Amino acid sequence: MIQSAIGSNNIFPLLQEYFYHDYEKIALILGEGFVRVKENQTVKFTKFNAIATPDIATQYELIANIENIETAVQLLLNRNV
Repeated sequence: MIQSAIGSNNIFPLLQEYFYHDYEKIALILGEGFVRVKENQTVKFTKFNAIATPDIATQYELIANIENIETAVQLLLNRNV
């Protein structure tokens, strides 16, 4: 398993800052080799009578340990894998 040390130390933090931690936009840049749909999509809100609970959209997260960097890069370049 290859850890993406270069990405997590250099590129990922810059993209997080540039896109204000909007992982959906980061997913559009890096693709599904580096970003995945977040499994746990539950958010607990406090009750407030005048405000309805907002809908929870699809959430994304960076992949911390990329198993096959070559496949991830091929996905990034829109090449058939």
